[in-house]
Amino acid sequence: MPDETPIPWARTRKRMEDEKALDMARDAYRELMEIHNDPKKQKELEKVSIEEMNKAVACIAQLTTKKEEIVAHVIERASEVIGNRDKALRWMGTPIRALDFATPISLLGTKKGAQRVNRVLGQMEHGIW
Repeated sequence: MPDETPIPWARTRKRMEDEKALDMARDAYRELMEIHNDPKKQKELEKVSIEEMNKAVACIAQLTTKKEEIVAHVIERASEVIGNRDKALRWMGTPIRALDFATPISLLGTKKGAQRVNRVLGQMEHGIW
């Protein structure tokens, strides 16, 4: 039976960054819809090439996908080391001394932060921590 204890974190920096990226994408979509309905704004849009728009959309999608992959990988690794996904998720939201009392999930927004979390998991796995 899975442990249903609530995770001690609600909104992490990474989640907030992802929400900000999604908000930016939504704003861009709304703006495009406004442009679609306004002939004056359509002239402005003609200055931006389709290639530039596609590059921007692809960049946002790639950034979000990469961060999701990193978080999923670290959670999977923590589940293996700790032995239980629910406990691993709770650990991800707990301040860790080896991470200068940061929560592991809060560090996953950067490559360096993810490396620090993986290093601690490696130490735990080998009984060093």
